[in-house]
Amino acid sequence: MNDNRLIKVPLYSEREEVTDFEMYIYGTKNSEEQKHDSFGNALKRYADYIGVNAGELARLTGISKSSVSYYFSGERQVGFNTLIALCLALRLHPLRTEYLFEFTHFKLRKSDSRYYVIKEYLSGCAYEERFSLHDCQIRLKEHNLELLISDREGGV
Repeated sequence: MNDNRLIKVPLYSEREEVTDFEMYIYGTKNSEEQKHDSFGNALKRYADYIGVNAGELARLTGISKSSVSYYFSGERQVGFNTLIALCLALRLHPLRTEYLFEFTHFKLRKSDSRYYVIKEYLSGCAYEERFSLHDCQIRLKEHNLELLISDREGGV
């Protein structure tokens, strides 16, 4: 996961100020188009917004490029840990993270021993450098908690 340091994902405060949250989250003001949005389209839209392609997102997360491409196209369903890793790597605004979660059956539950660590990182990743996927992995490892991305896949 070390080569992800070469890819700089800007913080929310470093991007152009959002004046229309409906466009920022849904990519359209058209309610019919919003109804037909998908996880893959939204994920790709968010990656494109910050200028990250499938290969770069793969390097940021440790997920294979082909898997990222499948997520973008909707050909593969994302897993819970992968969803969190993608949100952290893209430094998604909490509203965008919530929107992606809505496309899945996943919920972050307090019964998950990692709940408070993951919640803190998902809440802060758009605003502070220290809330990165890499640092979340380190924190989880320090507390002997399940990693989002395994060592085999490119984790810490």
